[in-house]
Amino acid sequence: MPDVKLQEVLETPEIVLDLSSSEVVNLLLSMKSGWGSSFYEEIGEVPYIMVLGDLHGDFSSLRKPLRRFIEDEDVHLVALGDYTDRSAVPGGSVVTAMVMLALKRTYPQRVVLLQGNHENYYLFPFVPYDLPGEVEEVWGREKEAQGILYVLSSILADLPVIAVARCGVVFTHGGILKDNIPLKRGDSHRDVEGCVGHERYREAMYGLLWGGPKGYARHVVAPGANYSEEELKSFLKRFNSVIHIRGHDPYLNGRFLFSQRTSISTPSPQN
Repeated sequence: MPDVKLQEVLETPEIVLDLSSSEVVNLLLSMKSGWGSSFYEEIGEVPYIMVLGDLHGDFSSLRKPLRRFIEDEDVHLVALGDYTDRSAVPGGSVVTAMVMLALKRTYPQRVVLLQGNHENYYLFPFVPYDLPGEVEEVWGREKEAQGILYVLSSILADLPVIAVARCGVVFTHGGILKDNIPLKRGDSHRDVEGCVGHERYREAMYGLLWGGPKGYARHVVAPGANYSEEELKSFLKRFNSVIHIRGHDPYLNGRFLFSQRTSISTPSPQN
């Protein structure tokens, strides 16, 4: 098969499943080459922001929203993470992640990809974790196939965890940043970790990826990961925002949370 271009991945995602493991790795590396690492991203004044929740390998649900995004250049996209793991389709997680990365590479100024807890398994392991099995099912157990898992996991774990829009909205996958750690525009994950130390960085990441609103969240998490309404207000104030949009909890899809409607859980495309 000839070299697959990013546009082909966007138009026909299933083509990824016909690639060899080395072709997948090379395509992933070409996607990553277009942007650097950052802990958080800022979004300027834009007409519209499309928000996608947890996809978990369901690339078929992307067709309609992506068509709208591609056809209307006024639309910007914020994806809240959890692109991979627990896909109902063999290899679906790899396909979905590559579609999202191709979008970022093709439209870097219009797309923000946040990471979710399923993008950082190696920092916070959990079970079940199906991505290795998905890769093996399609590409086998050979060393080159394991390269897919390594490269994809490395890229996804380097995605930002906070996006702040000038319109007053802050986006994360799950929780908030309680720690008042110093952040500068353009800081990478390594910059933040180097500034505050590994344990403080890890605690901040855990809250952002796994945390949820107290009184609503059902996930069993470490003490301190979930946040109260007062803690959310402090978080919003820090980023000059008035509302927090999150994913992570499918049973909260589309619900406003807390008394002043300062937080909303977004539905995924299939809901």
